[in-house]
Parts: sequence; structure tokens; C-alpha cells
Amino acid sequence: MTACATFNRMEESTKEDWGLIVPEAMKMARSLPDRVMAHLQLLDGDFGGFPIDRYSHSLQTATLALKDGCDEEYVVCALLHDIGDTLGSFNHPHIAAAILKPLVSEANHWMVQNHGIFQGCNFVHHIGLNRNMRDMFNGHPHYEQTAEFIELYDNPAFDPNGEIFPISTFEPISVSNFWKSATTLSAPEHPSTRALASPSASCMAAYPYCSPRRLVRAAQRSRHLPDIARSASISTPITFEASATVGSQASPVRSTLVALPMCGKSK
Repeated sequence: MTACATFNRMEESTKEDWGLIVPEAMKMARSLPDRVMAHLQLLDGDFGGFPIDRYSHSLQTATLALKDGCDEEYVVCALLHDIGDTLGSFNHPHIAAAILKPLVSEANHWMVQNHGIFQGCNFVHHIGLNRNMRDMFNGHPHYEQTAEFIELYDNPAFDPNGEIFPISTFEPISVSNFWKSATTLSAPEHPSTRALASPSASCMAAYPYCSPRRLVRAAQRSRHLPDIARSASISTPITFEASATVGSQASPVRSTLVALPMCGKSK
């Protein structure tokens, strides 16, 4: 059995206690991709009256983004934008945005958080609501990106006859290459600085129809990265010694926890 801290109140905790807690937190964080993918699959078979189930809609949205040459961070956002449907019946975009917030740019986070209002332009007038609610965001720096996400990827992704890549397509490029590196607690840099500015070499090899125009758009979407890198430099690392078990041996580990800053604004 793993040793546990013994305090009753957080203020009573000691450095030795946190030497026990941090390695467990690191293991928990590294399993985040698997937990997120498992939760996404809860949408499988959930039609809710729509032409395709919510899982297929998520995959089709990500398929369209990937085919269009979007960078990996953006594709992850497309894949997970509706993951909150199971828990947030009235605010599902906020569930997805909360999961993604520490891992993506401010622009992509805002896009996911507000995509429901922008998608509403296409249908809420049929149920007696104001289809122009997105107008409240006129002039916002991320308005156009969010409108484009709806128009190009979310809105057309209800097509039973449309192309849908299997989840195995997204696991190596959107999970292994991004999530698992982004969730390590010992990384001193902001995770978003690892997002690719254009599709990976493996992605381009698999999908050669990504045109130069689409690649330019993908690079433009990633123009926030320098700002994020600058904002990350203000992080304050907290370093202490801990013991982690690797295989059957316990080894000392020097772990660094970083207070991640808010992402910098896109220009």
C-alpha cells in the first residue's frame, strides 16, 4: 500500500507529506489523456435526436479540422469541444473549456468556451431564442476564429455520409504527441509552447492533400505562441525532493511544480 500523509488540516501538512503526495499527483496527471479519451467515448451511441451520435460528431469535427491542415492543439480542441455533453447539459462548452484551459492558448480556450453561442446562430431561432447572441462579442479578438470554427468544422459535422476518421487517427497525433507531454508536472515551460505551428511530419505524410494555403492558415492560428512563451517566463517553480518507484526500485526524484500563468493574448 502506498504511504499516505497523516495531516487532518492542509495547514498542518509538511514538506515530507508533500514528498509523498507529489509523485502520486505526477502519476495521476500522466494518465489524464487516457481518462479524457475514455470520457469522450461515453458519447458513443448518444444521438439525442441528432442525425449522428455525439461521439461521431466529435470525430467528424476533428476530421474536418485535420484534413484542413489545422495544428495539433486546434485538432484536440475540435475533438473535445463537446466532451461536456454528459455532465453539462446546460453548459457543455464550459466543461470542455475547463479541461483544456491549462493546456491550450487563450484563443483556443475562448473558442471552445463560447462555441455554443456561436453555433446557436444556426438553430436557436427554431426554439424561440435569439440567434444573434454572438453579436455581444463583436470586436472580440477571438470572434473571427470562433466563427470560423463553427462554419468550417462544427456546423457541417452532422453528416451521416461524411468522412469520419477513427479515434486511432487522433490518438498518436493529438494525445500521445500533445497531451502526454503537456501534462508532465516536471516541465518548467508552459505546455502550450509545445503545440505545433503546423501539422506534424507524420500528419503531412498521411494526409498529403493539406494545401499550402491551409498550412499558412494553420501557422496563422498559432501566432500566439511567442506571447505564451513570454508569459511563461514569469512562472515561479517550487522544487523539492521526493521518492518515486520505477519498476521495483525506489529512486530519488527532484520534482518541479510550476504555477502556470494565464496564456498571453493573440495578436
